Amino acid sequence: MSARGLVHDNTLILDGTNYDVWKICMLSHFRDIDPHMEKIVDIGFSPPMDSQNLSLEDEKNLYLNSQASYVLMNALRDVGLFPYLPFWSAHELWTKIQDKYDVSNII
Repeated sequence: MSARGLVHDNTLILDGTNYDVWKICMLSHFRDIDPHMEKIVDIGFSPPMDSQNLSLEDEKNLYLNSQASYVLMNALRDVGLFPYLPFWSAHELWTKIQDKYDVSNII
């Protein structure tokens, strides 16, 4: 199968100048993956009390968090991953990205 003529879309890659468009595309991408993923990214979730005895909801939240974190780390490859490595949750990553690039938060 030939890839000729296919267009590669870089809107999911944050380059530091495209935050407003990137944020909209990422939220849409998260909704496409799973309708609950946006909540995991935007609000976060409480980690399970007993990691050895997970409920189905805990398992799903941990799975969605892992997926969202992977997507975010992949999107950050052009701006450098090092400052974001300490954060394990997708919500923490999302918040740190917003703090750095969302000019509407700067007063």
